[in-house]
Amino acid sequence: MLGRFSYRKFDSFSVEIGKRIRQARVESHLNQTELADKLNKKQTSISEIERGKIEITASTLLKIAITLEKPVSYFFPQWIHSIVQPEKNSITRSRTSHLREETKD
Repeated sequence: MLGRFSYRKFDSFSVEIGKRIRQARVESHLNQTELADKLNKKQTSISEIERGKIEITASTLLKIAITLEKPVSYFFPQWIHSIVQPEKNSITRSRTSHLREETKD
């Protein structure tokens, strides 16, 4: 388990990213072949990525984000943000507490 999340959630990770890629591609009025050409990939690769059949590499996701003019975070499911955002620990809070107090004056 990762925090309160099970690894089973990651099984659908590629599928969820693929759905978001498809949505962004359609919003950009591109078909799979056009996106593939822009990325120097085959149309079948785009199809497999969008269906979550293959895991996308970070570099391919970055190229897709740039091509479709979306931030990389757009493609991540909402639940992922809650497990990759570090929580402020007590050390961080104590080191910055004086800053909050100074701004109150």
